[in-house]
Amino acid sequence: MRISRYSYYGDFVIYPLMAVGLGATALAHPSRAIVGTWVVCFAIGLGVWTFAEYILHRFVLHRVPYIREMHEAHHDDEKALIGTPTWLSFIVIGGGVLVPLYLMLDFVTMSGLSAGIMVGYMWYVTVHHMVHHWEVRPDSYGYRLKRRHALHHIFRRPRKFRRQLRLLGQGLRHRHQCEGCASEAAGAVISDAPAGTAPA
Repeated sequence: MRISRYSYYGDFVIYPLMAVGLGATALAHPSRAIVGTWVVCFAIGLGVWTFAEYILHRFVLHRVPYIREMHEAHHDDEKALIGTPTWLSFIVIGGGVLVPLYLMLDFVTMSGLSAGIMVGYMWYVTVHHMVHHWEVRPDSYGYRLKRRHALHHIFRRPRKFRRQLRLLGQGLRHRHQCEGCASEAAGAVISDAPAGTAPA
């Protein structure tokens, strides 16, 4: 859905503050056991987010009718502020993660898991924002992410992404810069096959 600038950029303020706040509170009186537990739980939280994002992309963004159309509208106008509003992500993360973990686990474990999930989510929205809104140099990490993202979507809707791939290809005029193109395309096919987002 189209959202306001405040709702779009709110994630970039709220979740870093919450993750830092959770970590600072949990580690206010650190011991080796507390720090070790928190770090392990943080890493698990990152892994949980990664798996959750995979499931979300495979079973929701490309398959559920209303959400699929919103996802495609977002890619039709990639500079538009179309996404999940902060209030909705806060309800999901707060109600689906923070509160249940707080009720079930000790604070150190809960804060590590929650902070890991929030940082994983922030990495996702940051990369997603960069892919859609930043101009990147052809020899940069951001360029590789942007190209992989376009390759992922071109197999779903080739006509819509032809222009995006052409723009990405403009920076690859020299042969030595294009050596990885085939492997990137193959990587997109390989990652799309298990995700169920490659064409039938």
